Amino acid sequence: VKALLSGLCGAFSWGIGYVGMPHLLTKFMGIKEVGQLRKAMVIGLSWQTIVLMAAALTGFIAIAFFPQGLANHELVFIHLVKTL
Repeated sequence: VKALLSGLCGAFSWGIGYVGMPHLLTKFMGIKEVGQLRKAMVIGLSWQTIVLMAAALTGFIAIAFFPQGLANHELVFIHLVKTL
């Protein structure tokens, strides 16, 4: 339960901070009509969800492919590409 709560808090805090990134702020500043904000929010959150789920899925697949672990976990995607 503690690990789940910690993971959820980390995910939510990351998501909240992401909105303040300059490359995203300029996109929201470029919206000409208030009515477009909802569409931009849906597209942005959908894309962020897809990308984060893909990153997590990559990690789970790597656990199955490399049960002994890797020396450098940051290179997991490269090792998966070389293996597959």
